Amino acid sequence: MNIIVPQQIGARDVAFPFMNAISLWLSVAGALLVMVSLGVGEFSTTGWTGIAPLFETQYSPGTGVDYWTWAFQVAGIGST
Repeated sequence: MNIIVPQQIGARDVAFPFMNAISLWLSVAGALLVMVSLGVGEFSTTGWTGIAPLFETQYSPGTGVDYWTWAFQVAGIGST
């Protein structure tokens, strides 16, 4: 979308290229954090939905949920 939308409106680039770059790199940082957590061997066991009651230590011990939460928060800030 960062390539197509400016072309559709006839602009050379997006209005705020610095914010566009920050958005890209925060999304990349979130994805890298997920990959690091997979490499370390600690990943969230909350399932694909990530329902809040499954975050408890009783259901998901270890630091996997922390990696998962931080990754999605960083990627979410990047998409905002």
